[in-house]
Amino acid sequence: MRTLLALAADTLRALCSRRLFWLHVWLSIATALVFASIRGTPDGWIAGFGMRTLSSTWLRDGTPWESTLHCWVLSRAVRWWVAGAGVLMTLFATAAVLPESLESGQAAILMPKARRRSILLAGRFLGTIAYFIILTAFAIALLFLVLRWHMNLWEWRLWLALPAALLLYAPLQAVATLMGVLTKSTTAAVLVALLFGAAATALQEAASKQPATPIASTNSSSTLSPPAPDHDDDDSDSWTAQFAGTVLRGTASIMPGPAPALAWAESHSCPVPPRAYRDLFRRLRLGKSGLEAAAAEAIATNSPQGRTAAVAGLASAAAGGSVISSACLVLAASLLRRRDL
Repeated sequence: MRTLLALAADTLRALCSRRLFWLHVWLSIATALVFASIRGTPDGWIAGFGMRTLSSTWLRDGTPWESTLHCWVLSRAVRWWVAGAGVLMTLFATAAVLPESLESGQAAILMPKARRRSILLAGRFLGTIAYFIILTAFAIALLFLVLRWHMNLWEWRLWLALPAALLLYAPLQAVATLMGVLTKSTTAAVLVALLFGAAATALQEAASKQPATPIASTNSSSTLSPPAPDHDDDDSDSWTAQFAGTVLRGTASIMPGPAPALAWAESHSCPVPPRAYRDLFRRLRLGKSGLEAAAAEAIATNSPQGRTAAVAGLASAAAGGSVISSACLVLAASLLRRRDL
């Protein structure tokens, strides 16, 4: 246990000393500053700390519409940075940890200190998880304080974005760890992890478009039209399509894709807006034309109505992510024991 913790601490120190760590920190600060720069005034609202002033008779300081605007900006920051670009940026920083440890020089130093090679792998993985938690917690803490300044409330649900982001990051890092053992290449580890995430996303999107109920039979059609003749080929195609759809939905339900985690982070980690997001942007669209009106319409169409009671597929995605992460780490440890270093 002491060796495991020492390896994890060494991994964390090495990652924190790199430039990507400080770049991540400054981008988190920039995201919080953008959120802080949007405020209501007695005459309207401002963006960019007063760089742009927009007068409004209804979106002003202290109105429910201002709170809705703050909730929307916060949900976008959580989705696009905390549980989005921040996860990918951390993956780029941590994917090189294991391939660098397996180089001939470092391996000769580290292997005698660890009784088993699996301890080296587990220590490196735990160090990357700690690195991700520190950076994500820092970004959430900044948004948490800005929200307190804007709305005068402590929204503790915002910290639910941390497990949601971890649900996205852990399987990707596990896949990158496995590829690092196989290839000793940082580039291959990052590319395969990104391809795995893209494949899981595409699979979940394809499964969401599949009908959940079987195709209705021809006997339930209107009695005014004559029944269509039976064809064995049509029945075979129908059963094949239903079976393929069932397999697709079952596979997608256990994949750690970003859709359930992002939806959960967005809908549960920010306060309930007093006015619906879509109503806010529909009102902003009034009186405008051209690109501004089109942008407001697009934002209103793609904005959620508010917090939902549950997110479909979250439990199965969390279980699937845990299983895939564990399987990748076990397989990587098995391959590492057989590898010549």
